[in-house]
Amino acid sequence: MITGVADVYYAVQDKKRAVVFNRNVLNLAVTEESDHWSAMNVGGLRVGLDSTDGKPPPERAILILKTTDIRADVKTLRDKGVNFVGEIGD
Repeated sequence: MITGVADVYYAVQDKKRAVVFNRNVLNLAVTEESDHWSAMNVGGLRVGLDSTDGKPPPERAILILKTTDIRADVKTLRDKGVNFVGEIGD
C-alpha cells in the first residue's frame, strides 16, 4: 500500500544556480549537498536537485512514493493500466 511521498527531485543543468535560487529566493534550507545532489526539506518533504553536469535536463520531475509492498503496488497499478517508463526498484 502506498503510504506517502518519500521525495521529489528535479534534474538541473546548473545545480549551483538552482541551490542559490532555492536558498535565497525561496528561503529553503539545504539539508544535503554533494557535487551532484542537493536537497531541501519543504514542509517535511525532501525536494532534491540532481545535476546533469551542464547537459540540458529532461523536462520532468521524479516522484518517489513510500510503500509497504512495492511489488503488489506495481501489479495493482499495471492492472489499472499504468505504464512504467523505467525499471522499478526497491
